Amino acid sequence: MISDLDIYRAAKLLIDQHGQDAPIRAAERADQLLEEGDTEGAAIWRSILAAIEELQRGRLDDESVNREQNEYCLHSRFRNMTVLALRLESPEDRESRR
Repeated sequence: MISDLDIYRAAKLLIDQHGQDAPIRAAERADQLLEEGDTEGAAIWRSILAAIEELQRGRLDDESVNREQNEYCLHSRFRNMTVLALRLESPEDRESRR
C-alpha cells in the first residue's frame, strides 16, 4: 500500500496540474479504475481525493495546520512524487501532455 506521505504528494501534484479541477480528476480516475475492477487502485485514488480536499479546504482563524507535513508535501521535489503521479494517471492524461 502507498504511504500517507505519497498520497499527499500525489494530491499536491494534481492540484498543481489541475487547480480547482483536481478533485474532479481524482474522482474520475477512481471511478474509472473501479469500473475496470481495480479496487486497490480505486481506493488509492479515493485517498488522493480526500487529501486534495484536505489541502484545499479553508481553515478557521484559530485552527492549526500540521505545518511540518504541509511544508514537506508542498515543497518537496522528490522524484518519486512525479513517478507515482505518472503511474496513477490515465492514458488520456499522459497523451494530453505530449
